[in-house]
Amino acid sequence: IMIGGKLEEIINCYEDIRERYPNYLSEIGCISITNSQEKFNNYISKIFDYTKVFKGDMVYNFIEDLNITVCPYCNRNYINVVKKGKRKRRPDLDHFIPKRKYPLFSLSISNLVPSCSYCNGFKSDILFTLDKNIYPFNEGIDDIEYFDYTYKNTLNDISVVLKNNNDK
Repeated sequence: IMIGGKLEEIINCYEDIRERYPNYLSEIGCISITNSQEKFNNYISKIFDYTKVFKGDMVYNFIEDLNITVCPYCNRNYINVVKKGKRKRRPDLDHFIPKRKYPLFSLSISNLVPSCSYCNGFKSDILFTLDKNIYPFNEGIDDIEYFDYTYKNTLNDISVVLKNNNDK
């Protein structure tokens, strides 16, 4: 149940499990975790080992099937899969919810966002949330910010402004 489904559903499932086992699972966004929560995370990290599951052509096929060609975070770097003979290159896969802090999310397909190396490295283990950050599979920057202009009588009277639709 932790692998499939929409990210919102998986987060809700995690919260249900956490309510039953608060000694083992920390609240999403909690800064400090207990020793038993850290031990549990270490065990789960070994079971849900992202690097053992996503290897070989599987990860390349997954990224190609998503058909995302530009980094959804910065919208400027290409993230195409390139195969030339035996040489292959692919974009990074960012864990929207960090796998190190929440290993139960590490193999959730809806938690894996193809991204450029710069954005993935910059984001690192920062916890993104659905209410404060843009989740690329639900919305894009054009849903949040856009350019608008006013035009008066001449070309010298054009004003261009960046407008924001919400707080993300």
